[in-house]
Order: sequence, then structure tokens, then C-alpha cells
Amino acid sequence: NSFCTLLSSMPEKTERLINSIAVKMMKVANFKADAVLEAVKTFFNFGFEESYFLLHDEDRITEHVYGFLCALVAPREADGTSGFGFSMERTNYAFFFSRCNDCAIQRTEQLVECYLAKYFNDSANAISVRTYPSKSPLAAADNDRIVLYSIERTAFNKSSFGVAKKDWSAQRLGSPRFVKTRSPASLARYEALFERLKTGFAPVTYTVTPIENEMLALQIAFTPDRASYFNALTVLMSGLGSGVTVMKKFLETFANGVQVYSFYFKGAQHDELERIAGLMGHMPNRGLLKPVMDMFLDHKLSSHETVYATAVVMFAFYFTPAPASDDFTGLVNTLQHNAAGLRKVRNLRADMFRELMSEEYICNVLVRHVDVFRALYNDFAKGTTSESAAKMREHVSTNIATKTERDVFLAFVKFNVAVKRTNFFRRNASAVAFRLDPAFIGELEYPRVPFAIYLVVGAHFRGFHVRFADIARGGIRMIYSRGETPADVMRAYRRNKTFLFNENYNLAYTQMLKNKDIPESGSKGTILVSTRAIHVDPLSLYLQYVDALLDLMVPDVAGVRDTLGKEEILFLGPDEGTAGAFPTIAAKHAQKRGYAHWKSFTTGKTNDMGGIPHDTYGMTTRSVRAYAAGMYRKLGLEESSLTKFMTGGPDGDLGSNEILMGKEKVVAICDGFASVHDPQGINRDELVRLAKGRLSLKHFDVSKLGPKGFHVAVTDRNKTLPDGQIVADGTAFRNGFHFTPYADADVMVPCGGRPASVDLRTVHRMLRDMPNATADMMMAGPLSVPKSKLRFPMIVEGANLFITQDARLALENCGVHLFKDSSTNKGGVTSSSLEVLAGLALLDTEHAEMMCVKPGQAPPAFYQTQVREICDRIHLNARREFECIWRECANGYKGGSKVLVSDELSRKINTIKTFVQGSDMHNDTKLFKFVISQYVLPSTLKQVPLDQIMKRVPQAYLVAIFAIYIASNFVYDYGLEGSNEFSFFQFMHKLHLRAEGSKL
Repeated sequence: NSFCTLLSSMPEKTERLINSIAVKMMKVANFKADAVLEAVKTFFNFGFEESYFLLHDEDRITEHVYGFLCALVAPREADGTSGFGFSMERTNYAFFFSRCNDCAIQRTEQLVECYLAKYFNDSANAISVRTYPSKSPLAAADNDRIVLYSIERTAFNKSSFGVAKKDWSAQRLGSPRFVKTRSPASLARYEALFERLKTGFAPVTYTVTPIENEMLALQIAFTPDRASYFNALTVLMSGLGSGVTVMKKFLETFANGVQVYSFYFKGAQHDELERIAGLMGHMPNRGLLKPVMDMFLDHKLSSHETVYATAVVMFAFYFTPAPASDDFTGLVNTLQHNAAGLRKVRNLRADMFRELMSEEYICNVLVRHVDVFRALYNDFAKGTTSESAAKMREHVSTNIATKTERDVFLAFVKFNVAVKRTNFFRRNASAVAFRLDPAFIGELEYPRVPFAIYLVVGAHFRGFHVRFADIARGGIRMIYSRGETPADVMRAYRRNKTFLFNENYNLAYTQMLKNKDIPESGSKGTILVSTRAIHVDPLSLYLQYVDALLDLMVPDVAGVRDTLGKEEILFLGPDEGTAGAFPTIAAKHAQKRGYAHWKSFTTGKTNDMGGIPHDTYGMTTRSVRAYAAGMYRKLGLEESSLTKFMTGGPDGDLGSNEILMGKEKVVAICDGFASVHDPQGINRDELVRLAKGRLSLKHFDVSKLGPKGFHVAVTDRNKTLPDGQIVADGTAFRNGFHFTPYADADVMVPCGGRPASVDLRTVHRMLRDMPNATADMMMAGPLSVPKSKLRFPMIVEGANLFITQDARLALENCGVHLFKDSSTNKGGVTSSSLEVLAGLALLDTEHAEMMCVKPGQAPPAFYQTQVREICDRIHLNARREFECIWRECANGYKGGSKVLVSDELSRKINTIKTFVQGSDMHNDTKLFKFVISQYVLPSTLKQVPLDQIMKRVPQAYLVAIFAIYIASNFVYDYGLEGSNEFSFFQFMHKLHLRAEGSKL
């Protein structure tokens, strides 16, 4: 009777549908007729929205009713309530029934995500997930409503793939089913999302739109790094409070890889939805930080606590000091005069400690003491003070008994104290950035405490920025983890992650040593890309990193908390993975953000933005070649008669210009794609062709090789060389190419390659036919090694950190003439520094007219003059330092080690620079103005009066110019042994006389 009553209340079309389904159910279901009829009645009384019946045919609805009936008879829960739940999974569709309570939904959405994960890499088919919550409860005595999750997989139009990159219209990117079932208004909302995603760079893009029936629709779009964020988003939305109801939620995937999640709310506020949606871009990767993410999904951590946990776990991983026992201290004291042994002991302890203090371990410690963690977060959120930090340390000591676990939490406290500026509380931040007071570095084994450290945490990356003075500059390096198999990639990522800060610090430190002729000290930034984000546009990741830094530099940004209280000026340059258009786009973005020094914010910009490209003019290579030419001259060698080995190919800045400017005979070269050797000399015309075209060795014409020459691609396997040797793996062969006889040459010029490609573990391989040689023997003191046993009797480093410091010293002990990177490749930084100064000295209109090259036109005359003057300055600086190093070594200073003399030059110049910057010497107006006039390029002074330069350029930058001019000229003039207090007095007296005699 009740079933007949249901039918009588339905429209005729629905009545036929219900009858048909009931008949089908009677035939296939192993249930009594009255149970079937009751299930059909209940199902159709749930009041699913009309779209349900439009999107599902009779057969699919029949399956849903069958699933509902099965869910009704599921085993009861422990508390006696119905265990209602059911799932059916097929290749092209699936559906899941669940109760509408948090625990049941979480379990069900985990099943949904498992299903979606199976098809994450299937780009041919669209996935649509829609939820249908019931309007009435499951039963009169049961307050829970139920929800149906329906998943459909349908093919994209084949035409979608040809236009995916250029046509982001929803009608072209969506499946036919999606387009057919969406209203024009709905399609327009998707179009707006795509446009924002296409033109923006934030990790997520979202819109909040009012909908009928007092609902708000939140739509979130992003290119995902995993199959589904359904569960994470549901938990995130639970932070909206008990008065907010999620009415329904959808997921749609598109041919360009984008996922769009739609949530429909009642009782939500527009601003609150935006605040919550903005956090989605900062939730931790589930891989290595899974314990933290699991706590968030279990509602044990709030969204803000989860993001904070990500940051403190990273901080503790990199900056928790390794314990030093009495035995270790005694061993270190014993090895004070054995540098190689001491380094091995320290490395061994560091490796063992890293194994213990992994991020997984730190996460698990956090989980075990979540109450203590929450207290630390609350202290951070309120604003940590010295008093509150002391209380937190006491709280940690009282509540955590195990020393190692206590050390983890004390590192968390240290993080709170170190944060001086952060955009953590800013709504819609592209990434979360923390400006850290670097005092904690003093507890670790680094040679010098930097001026500032930034930790940047993005949706798809982690990164640092380290600088050694208030005014500093250096490139931003993007690091990807490569490998042939997923296991290889993960191993590479773990290694890159482990040494990320060390690499960043060492690059910045080397930059500091290199920047001995310019006002900026050294800095460097790194962006380590997650293994799940290989598909994400690198420019977007770079701009997320840059935008987060700008949050902390642009004044009065809403949501930025500042206890630093002073202006920060950062200058960024290009590096691996961030050259090309990256610096130009970053400068334009800084201008859009209102950053006052946007013209000088980045170097390496395209010439239409006033950039002076290093590769076009060979700026870095000019100083490398100056060292090589100086060495050949001192040793009486003819450049064209020498053989040369290079790392770094003709597609790179250094590699291409080394080929074009050098006259040596290149017998071997390798890059990211191949290794090439020809004992007769690799065909120069072919190398020049590649260098001018900026093409990699992958494009080398093998017909140009001699009979004993070869080309081995990194993808080659089991390739036989002309001498009969079989190369099993082209990548492994390339990685160790510089240790093979094929690379042997008079001079080696590294122009690319990973840091530490030659270290204490491998340096003995730089000797030929000396199988018993060891690093310890090479480090112990001068070795009588015949020149014929040296794989490379001369090395001029172009690439940074290719050879470690210990390995350099070991090679010098064997008689190698070695000039290190911080001296040789400073031409690029000199060019960039003078480019920065032009941007600071010129008004926007002047800069646009005189420094920006218009398309299709020759560079302005002022620009061309600047380039010539910069090249002259590079040659002058390189010659002066080379002559100083050679002279000091000839006099036996530092045992004649060019490496140590170079370091001492940098140390002394930087020490004097710091002293001058901290003094009141710049208050002598006549002297100050004279020094500035001597440093600024003549063409700039001709265009901009000195008084205007003094007004336009930031005072801190002018003081840095003043200090470096005095420091570098004094040391180069008087040498290392001669640069004492008395000679400094003499130098300054002469400088004063010149200033007094000037017309300023």
C-alpha cells in the first residue's frame, strides 16, 4: 500500500521509472519483494536533486537502488547503529553510499580517492565525481542522512588534446558529458577559473559565487600532484564551523590536467570561504610528511597548525645540532692537524645523525607529543617573545623525557624565536615565507653566520634564500630530482632534500667570496621541486617563491607579521632552471606588486627590460678566460697548442662562450645529454655551430668525428667505443667522464655539472695510472707527481663548486695549477652588479629610453656604451686579482696555494669592507662622493649628475659601494702580506689627497 501511495504522488514519467526499476530489482536481487519495494520507496523519497535523474540512466539508477538495499543490510556498528555503507567499482564508473557523519564520510572518501588513484595517469578520459545527499534521514529513528558518491569516467574529445595548451575554454577541455550537462552560467564560472589559472601562478585558483537558495558555491582549480584532494578539502572545509552545511560537492577533470572541485554551502560567509580556500595551496605533501597530514585528516590538527607543522618539521630537520659526546670531541682534537681525517669524522657523524633525525622521525615525534606541539603553535600565533620562549623551553623539558625527542621540540622553539617576519597569516599567499634571524647557525658547523635566512614552503616545493650582508645578490636555482625509475627519482629527491640547505649555504658563501669587487655581498636561493610536481610549470613555481619573498619586502602587506622593523632589499639573479624569461617576468611582477626597486630586483632580464644578458656578451666567460690567458702567459704556453676538457655543453652560457672565446683544442666535452671525445680534437666548426645555436650535445653531428672519436648519449646502453670498451650505461659514463682517460687534457674548464663532482672520495681519480694513490696521501702534503700523471695539470673553474675545497687542496699538493670558482667566474656578477646600479640610478622614464632595447631595433647608444664599459671593468678586476694571487703564491704566501690565497683575498677584502661599512668614514662627504664617482661607470655619470645618483640610490647601497671600493683597491694594491694597518693609513691618505684634488 505504501508503495502504491508513492507511485500515486509521482509524475507519470517518474512512476514508469520506479515501476521499471522495481521489476528489474525483483529479477536480479536476492531479496524479498517487500524489502525491494521498501528500498525503492525510500530511495525515491530521499529527494535527490533533479540533476541526478538527468545524469543517470535507468540501468545506473537500478544499480544504485540495489547498492542502497545492500547498504541497508550491512553489519551494525559497535554502538548498535546501522553500519550503512556500500561500494561498487567498475572500469568506467563507481558509486559509494555513506552516512552523512564525519567519520563515515572520511572512510568513504578514502575509498573514492583509492578508486581515482587507479586512473590518475589516464589522460584520455575525464572523471566526474558528484555527491547526492539525501534531504531526509535514513529512517525515522535515525537522524543521519545518507550521501551517494557517483563517479563516471568518459572519454574526452580527441580534438581537446590538440588545443589544450592554447585554448582553455571549458567546452573544448571538458568531456562531451560535462559540456552537455552544464548550464551556460555554470560553463561561464569554469571559464573564469581557467582564465585565472592560465594567467596566474598561484598553486590554487578559486572563486566564490552566490547561488540560488542562499547558497554559496566555492570552486577551486589547480593542476594536481595526486589523484584527489576530496578528503583533504572536506576536512579543510570542516574548519568553517558547525553552522555551515556542505550541500553538495563535485570534482571535474579536464584535458589540460586541471582538476576543479565545487563545494556548495549554506550558512557560510564569503570571506571565510576565501580564507579557507587560500590555505589549500600550503597543505603538506602526503609523501614524506604523511604523519602530519594524517593528523589533519583525522581532525587532530587544524589547517593552520598543519601548515605550521610543515615549517617546523623542515626547520628541525635542517637545523637540529648533532650531539657531540666527549669521545667525539676527543677524536676531533686528535685530528686537528689531519684535515682529511677530520672531515671524514665530521661527515660520518653528520650522516649518522641525518639517518636518525629524518623528517619522518620528526613527524612521528610531533604526533607523540601533539599537546606540546599545540602549545608551541599557540605561542607562535600570539607572537613569540623571549619570555614566552623561556616558558616553552621549560614546558618541553617538563613534558618530554627522551633527549632526542626533546631536542626536536627545542628546535621548534628555536624556530619560533628565529621568525622575524612572515606572511603565514596573509590570505591568499602564493607560498609561506619566514625571514629567520640566523643566529642559530652559530651552533652548527658552518664557517660563517649569514646576515639572513629565508625559509619558503610552497605547495609543490621547499626553498631557502641565504644572504651574507644587508646588500647582497645571487641567483635562484631550481632543483629537480631525476632518475630512470620512480625509485631512482625518490633516491635523488631524498639526497637533494637532505643537502638542500648545505648546497644553498655553500653557493651563497662562494658567491660572497666571489663578490669581492662589487657592493653586493653573496646570496643564493634554492627551490627544490617535489617529485609529485614534475608536471607543474617551472615558471609558476619560481613566481610563487618570488611572490612570497616580495610579501616580506613590499611595505604594509596585509597579513604579514613583522618584528624586524626595517626595510629588506633583495636582488635576485638567474641560475640553473631560472634563466631565460624568468628574471624579466619576476621584475614585471615586482613592479606590479609595487616594489620600489623593481628595475634592479632581478638581473639576467631580457634586453627589452634593460637586462644585459651574460650569454650574449660572454660576461662570465670573460673573467674565466682572463685567468686562463694569465696562467698561460706566466707559464710561457701558447694557448692554441693546448688541449682542453670541458663539462657543460654548448647550450649553456659558460659552455657556449668558452667554446667561442677559447683557442685550445677541445678533446672531450660532456653535458646533460651526451659525452663526446675525439683525440684529434673535436671538430671546431661543429662545436661553434652548436654554441651559436645554443644546442646541446644531443644535436652533435657524429659524422664530424675522427676514426677514434665517439658520441655517447646518456640514454645509450651497452655501446661499444672505437677502442673496444663497452659503455653499459650512458648516464653513469657521463657522470664519471672526467675520471676517464678520454677526458685527459692540458687544461680542464668545468662549465657545468653538479656540485662536488670531485671530492675527497673521488679526487684520487684525477691522477693517471696511480691506482695506489689515496686522498689521504694527496692531502698529507706535497706529492712528487710527474706532470704526465696529472689528468689535468691546469684547472680553471667556471662552474661553481664542481670541485670541493679539500679536493682542490689535494690537487694542488700534486702540482696542479688550480684557480677556483670564486675568483675566476666573477665576470657575471660584476656585469649584474653594474646592471643593478643602472636600474637604481636611472628614473623609470630614463631607464625605458636608454636601457631598454625595442624589438627589432639596435640597442640604444647608452646601452652599448654600458656594455663596453662593463667588459672593461670585468677584465680589469680579473687581471688585478690574478696578478695578486700569482704574486702572493710566488712569494710563498699560504704555501703557494692559489686556492688558499684566493680565499684569503676574499676574507680580507670582506673583512675590511665590513669594517668600513660599520665605521663613520662615509660621513666625510667629499671622500664619499669621490669614491662613488670613481666606482660608477663613466656613461652613467655623464647621463646622471652625481648629486642625483646620491639621492636616487639607496643609502645602504651607496655605503656598500664606498666600502668595497676602498677594501678591494687597498688589498689589490698592497697585497695580502703588505695590507696592514700602516699601509691602510697610507692608502687612505692618498685617497684623501685624490678626493681633495678632484673637482667635486
